[in-house]
Amino acid sequence: MHLATANLTEWGPQAEREFPSFARGRDIIFIQEHKQLQLGKLRRFLHRCGFRVFATEGYKGPEGGPCAGVAIAVRHHIQAVVLPDSEQTGKFPGHMVHVVIQLRGFDLLLVCLYLVAAIGVTGQNLDILQAAASLTFRSKLAAAWAGDFNNEPAQVQSCSLLHELRMQLIKPTSARDLHTCKQLSLIHISEPTRLRRIS
Repeated sequence: MHLATANLTEWGPQAEREFPSFARGRDIIFIQEHKQLQLGKLRRFLHRCGFRVFATEGYKGPEGGPCAGVAIAVRHHIQAVVLPDSEQTGKFPGHMVHVVIQLRGFDLLLVCLYLVAAIGVTGQNLDILQAAASLTFRSKLAAAWAGDFNNEPAQVQSCSLLHELRMQLIKPTSARDLHTCKQLSLIHISEPTRLRRIS
């Protein structure tokens, strides 16, 4: 299974041109900063590319322009469900979305995150990470978090929540992000010993 993370900076004509080749051979794509206030157009496009979409809208920022927005695109052949209690995801629209994919023998919780720039792992960012950790703890599933953490890897890795979850940092190996591939787009994955099925 091939997972990828893409920081779009904004969904638009350029992303639509680049996405089909970017998506080739990839099963799961974590998307950050799509900035869509309504998801219809994004969903329809990704559906045509062979994906189901689990997403939260962006929102209008302090200066009135659209910001944030996250999505997880899952190939149609992969079974995927949202956990019944989505309260943690709903607390941070535009910054967090999750889905559980059903693999051979176990289920994997996927969480896509978009953290705020220039505040470190404090304030709203810490709240978002705590919500993701709460969701992960309660699911009792193996988990992969990916996204634009807007912090240096060492800052994110120093967060005690990741140690408690025994999550391992994986930096993306490809520079083929749609617009940017920066070390701020990271993947954290928990130990494989936590593999199980949702009951």
